[in-house]
Amino acid sequence: MGMTRIDAIRCMVGEAPVWDDAGQALFLLDIPRQLVLRYDPVAGTVQSWECPSPPTALALADRGEVLLACKDAVLRLDLR
Repeated sequence: MGMTRIDAIRCMVGEAPVWDDAGQALFLLDIPRQLVLRYDPVAGTVQSWECPSPPTALALADRGEVLLACKDAVLRLDLR
């Protein structure tokens, strides 16, 4: 078993990684920058969405949505 560094993802504090099997992508949070990140390992790209307050947890939901627990709210991010 070996480890490979993913240089495409740059975070101040990367937390709560979740693999999206259907979308073949990795979601994670950059808490200090208040970002949700989505890394596509095939394309080598990273998408980001800004949260109105620091995100603390995420969960994949049905219909292409991500649920986010933030400092002061629970949010639904529609990826479509």
